[in-house]
Amino acid sequence: MLLSGVALYFVFQKVEFSKIWESLLKVKVLWFVLGLLAFNLSKILAADRINVFYKNIGVSLNRFDNLRLYYIGMFFNIFLPGSVGGDVYKVAQLKKNNEVGYKRLAAVTLADRLSGLSLLVVLGCVLFFISSFDFNAKPLYGYFNGLVLLGTIPALYLFFNYIWKAETAKNFFKTNQLSLGVQLGQLVCAFCLLQAVWINDNYFDYLTLFMASSVAATIPLTVGGVGARELVFIYGYTFLMVNEEKSVAFTFLFFLVMVFSAIPGFILYLLTFSKKRNAKLD
Repeated sequence: MLLSGVALYFVFQKVEFSKIWESLLKVKVLWFVLGLLAFNLSKILAADRINVFYKNIGVSLNRFDNLRLYYIGMFFNIFLPGSVGGDVYKVAQLKKNNEVGYKRLAAVTLADRLSGLSLLVVLGCVLFFISSFDFNAKPLYGYFNGLVLLGTIPALYLFFNYIWKAETAKNFFKTNQLSLGVQLGQLVCAFCLLQAVWINDNYFDYLTLFMASSVAATIPLTVGGVGARELVFIYGYTFLMVNEEKSVAFTFLFFLVMVFSAIPGFILYLLTFSKKRNAKLD
C-alpha cells in the first residue's frame, strides 16, 4: 500500500491530476464496457489454462468450480501486493479438498504464472519492434529486445523439463496456446480502453507500454499494480510517442476494469463463506 502511494506521488509530480480527471470524465462508456468484456474473456481462458496444470498433478475441477475459484482469487489479488493473494487462497483451498502437497500446488501455480508472463514478454517485444522507438539511435535496446524475444520460450521450456522433471511441462503447447489467447484478450481490452479515453494514434506505443506495465505490476511491491503501471507510462514517454495525461487516465481505467471484474469473485467468496458457516452451525 505504501509503495503504491509513493509511486502515485511521483506520478502526480509530473502530471496534473485535474487533467487526468478531465480525461476520465470524457470516457466513452461503450468502449469501456467492450474492454471489460475482453478482459473477462481473457480471464476465462486464464482459468482454463491453470486448470490444465491442476489436472497434470491429479487435481480434478469441473469448469464452473475452477472458474469460481479463479474469480475469488482475482478478488484477493486486487488488495494484496504483487497479485499473489489469490494464488495463496487457491492453493490453500485445493490443499483442503485434494490429497496433493503444497509443494506441487505451488509449482503448478508458478508454472501457470510463468506461462502467462513468457507470452506477455514475447508479445511486448514484438510490439516494441513495431513501435515508434528509434532503434538506429539506440541499437542496444534493439539487440537486447531481440535476445529476450528469441530466448524466453526456449528457456521456459528447459526450465520446466529439467527443474521440475517435466510434470508441469505436460501439455506445454496447449497451455501456451491458452496464454497467447489470454494476452491477445488483454491487448483487445487495452485497445478498447485507449479508444475510451480518446487516444486515436500511436497505438503500438501505448500497447508496448501496457505490456511493460503488466510485467511491472507482477512485481510484489504494489497493491493491484497501482502505481507501477502509472510509473511505466510516465517514464515511457521519453522513449515512445504517448500522451502523459491520457496514459495515466488509461491505467486508472484499466484498474477499474480489474475492480469491476473482481466483484463477482467477492460475491462468490461471501456465498462460499456463508455456506461454510451455515454448515458448521448445523
